Amino acid sequence: MNRDLDTPTDLLVVAAHPVELAPLEELLAERTSRLRLELCAVGVGAVAAAVGTATALSRCRPAAILLVGSVGAYPGRDVPQQGLVIAASTHWLAPEIVAGRAEIPTAVAATADFDPGLVAELQRALPLARRGRIATTHGITIDDELASQLADLGEEFENLEALAIAAAARQFEVPAAALLGITNRVGSSGRAQWRAQHRRVAGEVARALVQWLEAAETLRGRE
Repeated sequence: MNRDLDTPTDLLVVAAHPVELAPLEELLAERTSRLRLELCAVGVGAVAAAVGTATALSRCRPAAILLVGSVGAYPGRDVPQQGLVIAASTHWLAPEIVAGRAEIPTAVAATADFDPGLVAELQRALPLARRGRIATTHGITIDDELASQLADLGEEFENLEALAIAAAARQFEVPAAALLGITNRVGSSGRAQWRAQHRRVAGEVARALVQWLEAAETLRGRE
């Protein structure tokens, strides 16, 4: 990891919680990288993640930012063989808005696309991962009926921080991407599934990220 803050960072890797970064820290400690990396836990939930990401971006001045962590899959969504999702875009989702009882003001940035170049690089390095849309929610959906309703509307995956991190990156004009592991089905059993799976999934995401970094370093070495 890069600790010289006078040197710009090639890649800032962020996650909501330190436990999601721990497997990556272990893997990176075992290898030498040409890339200057910084890892940062930015906080759980959209508000904390927005503040934490903006602070990290200001401090590290990275060339790019990558969100790692977990997602829940809405009912009926296929889970890829590797259980990994490369986010193409993210948007704000709230049940009260879906039900028509609230509106998002037009001045609020409620959607964000991740950087197409980074998305393409991740897909080339990780062909078994699925490209998907991430719904950013202010709470975890624990009701099966609501989860099914959201799935019927076309929702694919749920996460609490994706839009906040993408919005902060856009504000700082830093290309952003997200590599997330599927820990659970969204609904009443989701939290128990997350507790049982999140450490294993964090390890899978870490190994996939190192695979991508190795591919990126190979390309850099040829330049």
